[in-house]
Amino acid sequence: MDSFDWLAGMELPAGQKPFDIAEVRFKNGRKSFFRGGGLELMVADVVAV
Repeated sequence: MDSFDWLAGMELPAGQKPFDIAEVRFKNGRKSFFRGGGLELMVADVVAV
């Protein structure tokens, strides 16, 4: 599946921590957002929800 990272290359403002929210796209095209729970997820990683 194709994706585009709109925030790639942008730095967080001083003092901000990275978000622990992941956008997950399902096979039928639906998308949902989930808390990462401390996981280090990358684009195209397979997850079970």
